Amino acid sequence: MPPKTLSLYALTLLALTTGCDLFGPAPSLSHAAATNGCGPADGPTWIILLASDPIRSATPPTPYVSVEIWQPVIPVLVQAYAIGSGASASYSPWPGTVQRASGGSVALTKVDSAGIEGTVDLQFPAKTVKTAFSGPWIRSSSLCN
Repeated sequence: MPPKTLSLYALTLLALTTGCDLFGPAPSLSHAAATNGCGPADGPTWIILLASDPIRSATPPTPYVSVEIWQPVIPVLVQAYAIGSGASASYSPWPGTVQRASGGSVALTKVDSAGIEGTVDLQFPAKTVKTAFSGPWIRSSSLCN
């Protein structure tokens, strides 16, 4: 095989495996925050964001995980929410790319005016995200009808 063709195959394979996130988990998602959002029926929800870098806005730096709880922001209940039944989750390994969670849960252990704490155990096509989190509430410009 000519070197140019071999190089093209190698680059294609590298792009595909990187795009599928097959090289293992992303860096630790050690930063967290919570904000408000709009749910599937345009009702109020709230969102937990997990990222490897500090979160300063409702659009965190990639890679990140977003978990949407289909409940009004107040009252936020300290309980577990199953993905597909009370919550949804997505993983964005890089800008413009989103994978939907196929299963899992989020458990809240503390919710107050300062922030949130809990754990996630989420299954995505390319990875599992299982971690504890703690983070502040951040402002969002999201307005629901």
